[in-house]
Amino acid sequence: MPNGYLAVDMFFVLSGFVIAHSYDDRLSGRGGWKILARARIIRFWPLVVLAAIICLLKALASEIVDSASGLPISIETSAIFASVFLLPLPVGGDNYLFPANVPLWTLALELYLSAAFALLFPLFVRRGLALTLLVSGIWLAALIANFGSNDLGASVSTFWGGVARASFGFLFGVVLCRSNIRLSVGPVLPVMLLVLFLAWPVPDEVRMIYDMAFVFVASPLIVMLGASSEPQGAQLRVAHYLGAISFSLYMLHGPIQGGIFAAGRVLGISPLSLAIVSLVVLLILCPLVDRLYDQPVRKFLRRILNSAEGARAPAG
Repeated sequence: MPNGYLAVDMFFVLSGFVIAHSYDDRLSGRGGWKILARARIIRFWPLVVLAAIICLLKALASEIVDSASGLPISIETSAIFASVFLLPLPVGGDNYLFPANVPLWTLALELYLSAAFALLFPLFVRRGLALTLLVSGIWLAALIANFGSNDLGASVSTFWGGVARASFGFLFGVVLCRSNIRLSVGPVLPVMLLVLFLAWPVPDEVRMIYDMAFVFVASPLIVMLGASSEPQGAQLRVAHYLGAISFSLYMLHGPIQGGIFAAGRVLGISPLSLAIVSLVVLLILCPLVDRLYDQPVRKFLRRILNSAEGARAPAG
């Protein structure tokens, strides 16, 4: 998927759509931001912590096998600890915001944006929303033109590009949800469009135009088509499976793939074989993580946080 980084933009649009769909009514009332904050904590942190543990095990294993192959273990451990709190700690030559688990930058920005959306909810209606969306869109277009692509946000040098991507995509998702536009074409077409856009070989000369076309047109369209779809039968079962593994797959693919490839290099295994092994391991592991770890831990956190909220409530 040579254009795989563009899936991040669809993630931000989808995130804004889902947050608006699930919380618009509650955020308009008193204390709505607390409801969203609690839901985000419950949803994010179990897998954030598990990913950090896997990153730590991978770092320790690398230290034992070849201590000169990467960052000093003390520095890498600091970056891993910071990632538990979704705080960037750029160390190493690549200057990634989250060097232990690179994709975390998207989740961190999504969390900060949803918090700002909840706290400043009255501003994100009608004119305020339209103005903010317009400004963030112009900002993002200027950054894409400057860098020549939309592969922005993972490193220190492209951080503000990530902020622009997240802001524009999230707010566009909110607009799509509130517009209630539906085009029922079935679930297959949006999936095919997404795969096509991510896999299409794009010459460098048109990279900037291609990325802008995806960000400003294709990505919102795919989300809108997907939101209009009602899968049935086998499609519904596939959708449930993909939905169940999506977050754990996103959170864990970096450290697990990194560990498998590191071990493969030591053992002299070909990259293609390692890619196949990584895919198989993730497709087997992620449903187990969802069922045996993520769901039970979220249920536990929900019970603890709800009990604490009830204890603080004044007596009737």
